[in-house]
Parts: sequence; C-alpha cells; structure tokens
Amino acid sequence: MEKILRSSLIAVIAAGLGILGSSFVGTNSARVEDADSTSSDAAETFDHFIIYAKEPEGVDSINLWAWNNASGENAFDTLPWPGRTMKADPNNDGWYYLYVPSKVDIIILNNGADLQTDGITIESKDVWLDNITANEVENEDGTTKQVWSADVSYDQLTEGDLPAFIPDHLAYAYIPNDWDKAIVVGTSSTDTEDEFTATMDLQSDGWFSLFVPSEYDRITINNGETGDKLKVSETVGVEDKVFYVMVDDEKDDDGLYKAIAYYEKPVIASETFTVHAYVPDTWTDPHIWAWSDPDGTNAFTAWPGEAMTSSDDGFVLDVPTFVNSIIINNGKTDDTAEQTSDVKGIEPNECWIVVGEKDANGAYQATAQYEKPNEGTGDNTSSGGSDSTGDGDTDQTPEEDQGLSIGAMVGIVIGSVAGLALITWLVWYLIDKKNKNKRVDSNK
Repeated sequence: MEKILRSSLIAVIAAGLGILGSSFVGTNSARVEDADSTSSDAAETFDHFIIYAKEPEGVDSINLWAWNNASGENAFDTLPWPGRTMKADPNNDGWYYLYVPSKVDIIILNNGADLQTDGITIESKDVWLDNITANEVENEDGTTKQVWSADVSYDQLTEGDLPAFIPDHLAYAYIPNDWDKAIVVGTSSTDTEDEFTATMDLQSDGWFSLFVPSEYDRITINNGETGDKLKVSETVGVEDKVFYVMVDDEKDDDGLYKAIAYYEKPVIASETFTVHAYVPDTWTDPHIWAWSDPDGTNAFTAWPGEAMTSSDDGFVLDVPTFVNSIIINNGKTDDTAEQTSDVKGIEPNECWIVVGEKDANGAYQATAQYEKPNEGTGDNTSSGGSDSTGDGDTDQTPEEDQGLSIGAMVGIVIGSVAGLALITWLVWYLIDKKNKNKRVDSNK
C-alpha cells in the first residue's frame, strides 16, 4: 500500500508539472505566432507586384482602383475614386501598368467617367488584363448599363523586361486663395543635382495632390507663374509617407511663403460640420464612412472610416464640408459587420442621422435631419451618452475577453498540484499510522 501511495504522489506531482509546462509552451507558441504575423505585415508593406491592362478601343487612359477586400484598405493611400491613372509602357504599345502593394486582392479598371469593370479578384502576383470590352448588363430596376469585362492572365503578355519599380507616395498641398496652381518641386538631401517638378491635381476638397518619388525628401510648392508673379513657399523636409504641406498667406524674412508639413490631414477652419447618429444598441463603436458624390473623394483613408464619439446627443463626428454622402456602420469588418444604406444629398450643416430597420438588402435604413429629433428614437437605437461604451474607452472591454495572465495560470496549476499532493500525503499518513497501531497491538 505504501508503494502505491508513493507512486500516486509522484504521478500527481509529475502531472502537475506537465500541465504547468504545457501552459508555458502554449503561451510561448501564441507569442511566436503573433511575432510572425507582425513580421509578415511589415514585410508586406514593401512587397509589390505589377498590374498590366490593355487599352480598350476608344479609351484614352485607364484608371486603377485597388484595395484589400478583407480590410478595405486602399492601395493608393488616401487617393479618391477613380483611383490612380495607369502609366503607358513605352516598350509595349497599348499596354498600361502600375505597381501595387501585395495586400491588393481586388481591383476595378475604369475610364474615370461612365465605364468600369466589376470588382476583379486577383492573386498577389504579376497579372495582365487583356481583351477589355464593354458589355451591356441590366440593372435591378430594368435599365441597362455598359460594364467592362476583361481576361485575366498570370502569364506575361508584354515583351521585354518589366518596368522598374519606383517607390512613391502621395503628396498633398493646400495653397493660398490667390494661387491658381500648385507646382511641386522635389529635391533630395543626398543628391542636390537631382530635381523633380510636376503640376499637382486639384481635388474637390480644395487640396492638390500628386504622387512623388520617395527619394525626394525636400519639398517646395510654387504657383507656376514666372517673373514678378511667381510665388514660392519655404522648402520643407518630409518623410517617406503621405504628407500634407500647408502653405500660409504670410511670408518669412526671405520673401518665401511659410509652409509646414503634416502627416495627418489638417482640418481647415470652418470647413467641417457635425454629424450626429442614433444607432442600434448593439452598435457600441459606430463609425462613419463619408465621401463626395459623384467624384468619389473619401474623407477617410480606409473602411470602416472614422470612429464616432459618444455624447449626450447621439454619437458625433465632424466631417469635411465637401462630404455629401455618408454610411454609418458598426465598425466591424468581419461577418458581424452591419451598415446603413447610402445617405446621399447631405447638406454641409449640422445634421442627425437616425438608423432604422433593415431593408430587403440587409442594410439599415437611415435618413438625415437638420433639426434634433424628438427624445426616444426607437427601442433599438442608442443616442450615445455616458452609459454607452461607444466612446472608444478600452477600459470598457469585458474582463473575460482578455483571458488569463501567465501569473494566474501558474498560480492555478501550482495550487492544484499542491492540493492534490497534500490530500495524497494525508491519506498515506493516516493509513501508515493505522498500520503502526496494528503492529503495536499484535506485539502486546
């Protein structure tokens, strides 16, 4: 019996140590997976592939709209619809190309006006789209429209070597009202002889934009005039990412217009309006996706847009005055994602959007009002307030979702092992004592 009990005690301790060891292994494995995932994402940022498109008949240029279907992240940063104009390949007549990040898995080709493809799912490798033709398709309301179709090939259809990949990023400039143009001049701090000059494109929100090669880290903006009419900004240093240069009306001591580079889009005073939203109670972190229709200028970089802030008057967010179309959504990008239908024709004044019931397409109905709604917008809607968790406070996350810490797991395992060992020892001790008593009685 003693041998059995001793063996049981050893087995209990061994099992406990095994559980403890497996707990550490499981935790460390999870950390390794997280580290690998992070490394993969970091590498992906610098990994690109080329997309070629053969020019359709009667089209002067092709635009590429590209994004990651899961995250909604745009391939070209904050560039609005219709996307980026593809470059003509001088060595292959009629072929146009662009490099895109490897995260891209869905694209739309368009002519910037009335013709485009549906979303084309692609693999993350060099791809050629040929035989782009217009086809007549019927809309849900019975009307018809022209839609491009294209053949997708991963075999090279062009001749010669592929064009070199030149890293670049979007540059934005906001200029004084009396400037008619924005000309960007880029120079390199390592090669003062090299210079890049190009005319920037005016967007609907008043900003000018252009892709600038990453090698140019010093930027100057001018108005494109000559002689006494020429107006030039200060030169600002920029990092290798999207930047916004604000040119002031005021000059410095050298007669150059003062300029500052930002890496988040500055809000121009008096160029925003407030949007309130009354949303379903289950939407604890509502977001706004906002844009200008029909030119497609987006207010935010990627879906689901910008998080709204909880207030006593619904969830709120200020959006640029160029916005005339809005979608309110629950901030999710997985299978639990929900959103309203497009709310279009919005005026640039403070407004309240009330989210109603779902329609036949699974989107929530919503309307914009320009006077505060009456108290009580429906049993299933939330108007924010201090009791809501929609203010983005991470302390509101339920504790059970955070999992047990390593210390807690170790404590539980050690406590369990110790408890089992103590019970086994007590049983052993009582039986051993009883046997001793029997031996004493037998010797009498």
